[in-house]
Amino acid sequence: MITQRDLAQKLNLSQATISMALQNNPRIPQKLRDRIHKKAAELGYIPSPDLRSLSLRKRSTGKSIFRSTIAVIGQWKSPAELKPHDVYEGYWKGIQRQAENLGYKIDYFQWNPETPNLKLPQTLHARGIHGAILLPYIQPLHLAGFDCSKLATVTFGYSVMTPHFHRVSHNHYQSLFQALEQLQPGRFQKIGFTSYSDHRLMNLWTAAYLTYHHIHQQKTLPLFTHSHAIDAEAFLKWYHKNQPDLILTSHPQSVREILEKNSIRIPQKVSILSYSKRDGQEWFTGVKEESIEAGIAAVNWVDQLQSQHQYGIPKQSSLLLVSGNLVESHSLCLENRSSSQVGSTLKKRQKSKTEAKTH
Repeated sequence: MITQRDLAQKLNLSQATISMALQNNPRIPQKLRDRIHKKAAELGYIPSPDLRSLSLRKRSTGKSIFRSTIAVIGQWKSPAELKPHDVYEGYWKGIQRQAENLGYKIDYFQWNPETPNLKLPQTLHARGIHGAILLPYIQPLHLAGFDCSKLATVTFGYSVMTPHFHRVSHNHYQSLFQALEQLQPGRFQKIGFTSYSDHRLMNLWTAAYLTYHHIHQQKTLPLFTHSHAIDAEAFLKWYHKNQPDLILTSHPQSVREILEKNSIRIPQKVSILSYSKRDGQEWFTGVKEESIEAGIAAVNWVDQLQSQHQYGIPKQSSLLLVSGNLVESHSLCLENRSSSQVGSTLKKRQKSKTEAKTH
């Protein structure tokens, strides 16, 4: 294994200079740092976990600060483009927060599956980057040609199909199942389920819906599957035929618009629970992903992999699940309260939050 001493001898530099350059210490000129990183990549140098632990101990005592870089890789040109995707933006915020806590710098790199940059792994290695976090992709991705043999890699969710990296994911199954368990027993007798992209998530939401009904010995209604845009005529036909008293959906706003346009009142006639509650859906009761916590967990995992010198595709990949929270709002009252009573409670909560921020 190539050591820092070997690099020092090859470049005719002191080992202290090599060490500071590999940590991207600004006291070393950028050109010299680039030269050292390039030679380290050529010789196959990988940081020793023992040296890394020593650096962390120094940082914790305040004697010095350890800083290395974790690459965040996604399909977008820059992290600014994550804003329309509130869950992905949450991942990014969590990554940034925990990276700063642990002394890491974050650099973003684009990997476009249509025009893949096959030299990206070499670029990362040349820059002394040995940890990577892959953001989810809109479409399923097979990461062909990406050499991750010198990277400690973690990804989110299930969109990166291959290779089989370690994954951090929202606990889709448990979060929906527990949300249904929080409903009053026997209150809803005909729960309907609409599905758009559950197949991308190994049908975990559907599994939670079916399991809940099996355990409580309730009859399930026929599933309503749809494309990204719900066909209003088909949905209404399904609704009138099955007469659900609660609808589980990932598209609550579309469902609400169709129902209210046809004089079907919510929640008086039928309630709505979003199993994928997003920003801008404050009116709806639903399951909210803890995406910031997932981002924090991803950084912790990369940190652990690097400290244990675990690089490349794992022989046995692992999955870390982060449960979401059920947030009550107008579209479904968790107790026997009117929508106006729920609204009054929500206003009090918002007032308390505002007052807390001003103090």
